[in-house]
Amino acid sequence: MDQDRQAAFDFDADATLDQTPEATPEATPEEPSDDSLGASLRAARLASGLSMAELSTKTRVHPRFLTALEQGEYAVLPSRIFSMGYVRAYAGALGLDELNAVERFKQEYPDAAVPLQPPTGAALQQMRQNSPKILGVIGVFLAVVIGWNVFQRINRIEAPHPSDLVAVPKDWAEQADHQRDRALYLGAPKAAPPDQTTPAMYITPGLEAQLTGIDPDDPNAVPPPAP
Repeated sequence: MDQDRQAAFDFDADATLDQTPEATPEATPEEPSDDSLGASLRAARLASGLSMAELSTKTRVHPRFLTALEQGEYAVLPSRIFSMGYVRAYAGALGLDELNAVERFKQEYPDAAVPLQPPTGAALQQMRQNSPKILGVIGVFLAVVIGWNVFQRINRIEAPHPSDLVAVPKDWAEQADHQRDRALYLGAPKAAPPDQTTPAMYITPGLEAQLTGIDPDDPNAVPPPAP
């Protein structure tokens, strides 16, 4: 029985591409085409005798998604990565080739996101020819932007207004003129102080009698001559 299920599942993936639109009947969700992945999975499940509920328990996939795989309603499936996981689990639960099932799913449900390709041929040659022009436009734009910024900065630097300068008080000017008009008078020179080369002797009070031999309290004492 396993050989019959595998034979019902395996087919040439290119057979669908070789058929003309007139020879291929239009598939509907209720009646998928016999050569589609969903029809092959459904035939293998019926041959195994598993119900949809039993297959859901075995694969741990919701019956809604398993039914969508059998009917080809790929729009019901969550995302491409999860859908390929469901296909792998479905095929593995029935003992089918998982990689073959995933490849058939990719062919029937191609990725909508087309990767970007680098320009080649004429497009690449045209890009190389336009590169100097593009760089020139970018350079002019940058020069305009820089010049505008410099111009704005220069305009912001303003010269000081006369009203902002500190004015000299009027009385200062009058005092300066008055001092300039006044005459300068010099008085007579003062006499020079007398020369004092020898300082006078200083005698500590109470020691006069011991130093000079004269009692300061004696009125008849003669003071020593001045030096």
